[in-house]
Amino acid sequence: MRHGSIVDAVGHTPLVALRTGAPEGVEVYAKLELLNPFAMKDRVARQVITDARRTGALAEGAPIVESSSGTMALGLALVGTYLGHAVHIVTDPRIDPVTLAKLKALGCDVHVVGAMTGQGWQSARLELLSELMAGLPGAFWPRQYTNPQNPAAYRTLADELVADLGGVDVLVGSVGSGGSLCGTARALLERMPGLKVVGIDSVGSVLFAQPDIPSRKQSGLGNSLHPDNIDHALLDEVHWLSDDEAFDATHRLALEQKIFAGNTSGSVYRVLTHLAARARPGTRLVGIMPDRGDRYVDSVYTNVAGSPIATEPVEVEYGATVFGWSFARIPRNDRPVLPFIESNTTGTGMLALRTAVRMGLEPVLFTKDPHRYAGLTETGCRVVVCDTDDDKALHRAVAGAANGRTIAGVTTTSEFYLEPGARLASALAVPGNPPEAMAACRNKALTRAALQKYGVAQPRFATVREPSETAAAVAQVGLPCVVKPADGSGSQDVLWCQDRPTAAAHAAAYWP
Repeated sequence: MRHGSIVDAVGHTPLVALRTGAPEGVEVYAKLELLNPFAMKDRVARQVITDARRTGALAEGAPIVESSSGTMALGLALVGTYLGHAVHIVTDPRIDPVTLAKLKALGCDVHVVGAMTGQGWQSARLELLSELMAGLPGAFWPRQYTNPQNPAAYRTLADELVADLGGVDVLVGSVGSGGSLCGTARALLERMPGLKVVGIDSVGSVLFAQPDIPSRKQSGLGNSLHPDNIDHALLDEVHWLSDDEAFDATHRLALEQKIFAGNTSGSVYRVLTHLAARARPGTRLVGIMPDRGDRYVDSVYTNVAGSPIATEPVEVEYGATVFGWSFARIPRNDRPVLPFIESNTTGTGMLALRTAVRMGLEPVLFTKDPHRYAGLTETGCRVVVCDTDDDKALHRAVAGAANGRTIAGVTTTSEFYLEPGARLASALAVPGNPPEAMAACRNKALTRAALQKYGVAQPRFATVREPSETAAAVAQVGLPCVVKPADGSGSQDVLWCQDRPTAAAHAAAYWP
C-alpha cells in the first residue's frame, strides 16, 4: 500500500488468523498493531497532535511534553518531530534501552526521574512534567490518560476490523491508559451491540479495584493512577495476570504463532486462546496486539519464572485481591443507580457521568433532549428521555429505570435542576440535597435574605413580583442598579441600568 509520508502509514495493520486449537467454527484473529511504524500508539499520537494543531492548542513549532515509558513516547517522537515540534519525553529508569535509543535517534529530549514519589513512578513523572511545562512557554501536553482524542484514535482500528471481518463477537485487549480497548469497543458497539469486551490488566495495578504494587514488572498495561479514558461501562470482564504468567504467555506467542511481541500482546494471547477454547461454533474473537518484542529482549525474553504459571484462571468477585491469573465479571446490573437530572453543557457534566462509573455506580441521565449534550454518546451512559420539569413524570421515570435496584441518590450538574432533583431525592427517601436549602440557593432574593440574617453584609436589594413593583424597587435600591432574574444562572439576562425606564423595561420583559 502506497503512502505519502511515514505519518500517513500509521494504521492499516494486518489482521492474522491464529492457529489455536479452538473448536471447529471458532475464528480467532490477532490485530497486529505492533506493525505500525513503531507501535499501536502511533495512532493516538497522530490523532492527538493533528487535532491539537487544528484547534490551535498546539502552535506551529511549539514543543510537546508527555510522560511515557514506551509506545506513546515513540508515537509522539514519530509524529511530533516529523511535523516540526521539539518533543520532550518524561520517563523513569524502567525504560528499556531499545526505546531510549529510538527516542534519541528520532531527536527527542528524554528526561528520566530519579526516584518514585507518593504514587510510584507515575506521580514522579507527572511532577517532573509539570516543572518542564512551566519552563517551556506554549508547550503542549497530550495528556494521554485523559485526552478524549486517545480513544477517538481507535475508531480507525474499529473501521479496519469491520472492513476485514464484517462482525466481531469478542474483543480482547490490554488496558493501560484505556484508549485502545475502550475506543475500539465503543466504535464497534455502535454497530455490534452484542459484542463482548474483555480487558487484560496486570496483578498489582489499580485500574480494576486492586491494590497498587509499584514494583510490578509489566509495562504497557496496568497503572498506579485512574485514567479518565477507561470507560468501565464498556467492559464485560477483566483478567489479571502476574508478571511471570504474562512473560510466559509472551514466549508462547512467539513459539506457537511466530509473533515476536511484548508482554501486553502476550497477555492478550493467553486470555484470547483461553476464551477461544470455550467459545461456541460461529464465534469470532479478535485480540489487539499492541507492542513488538525488541524492547523486551533483555527482560521478558530472559525472564525465569519464580512462581507457578496458572493454566486456567480463577473466577473472583470484583474487588477481591488477586495474585495470579484471575478474572471477574464487571458488575453492571447490580450497581447502584445514580440518577442525574439533566446536566450542564460545558463538558464537566459528561465528566461527572464517567466519574460515577469509576466509583462503581451506574449513572442514568434523565433529560428532555439528549441532543443538547455534546459527548453524551461517548460516555456510554444510559439515557432516559422524560419531562424533567414535571415532578410526577420524573418520579415515575426514575422508579422505572431503577426497576427495584438500589438508588444511590439523586444529583445534577445543572443549576436549573437543583430544586427538582432535591424534591425527587426527598420523595424517594434517598441521599440528595435538602429541598429547602436548594430553594434558598437557587433564588437570589432568598439567598441574600439568608446571608443577611446571619450577619453577612449584602448590597441593597428588592424583590419584584410583578411589573408594577419595579418603580418602588428602584427607589428603594437607588440608581444605577442591576436587574436580574431571581432564579437565573450566571450572567444570563443580567443588566446594569442607569435610569428608571431601562430598569422598568428590562424587568417587564419577564412577564407576558
